[in-house]
Amino acid sequence: MATFTICEMFFAEVLRHLQKRADSVGNPRPSLRGCSAFEADANVFANMLAIIGAAGGSVEDTIKVEIYLHDSSDRNAVNEEWLRMFPDPESRPARHVRPLPPDSPSLVHCEFIAVVEDVP
Repeated sequence: MATFTICEMFFAEVLRHLQKRADSVGNPRPSLRGCSAFEADANVFANMLAIIGAAGGSVEDTIKVEIYLHDSSDRNAVNEEWLRMFPDPESRPARHVRPLPPDSPSLVHCEFIAVVEDVP
């Protein structure tokens, strides 16, 4: 069993995946400028799922998520995506929501830990 956060071995693959996704919609560089909190949160959760998938795991492998918000009133947007990704209250990972520094350019930031079985 391997425990990971974002490690260099698959981070390059994740970046390639995200770039392909951005290219497929005609956007050479993903940008969240001018988007709503709901759009930013949906993007963060989609990227988290892509990263876990690139490591060979699934959303059920997530054991801890830390979400940092620029505006604490955006918590409802986080909750909506949270419930969509983790609908079963009995199997949700631990979650902490914290404020971002006031000078942060991000609307939302996410850190997570997942445990994925080694593939032989």
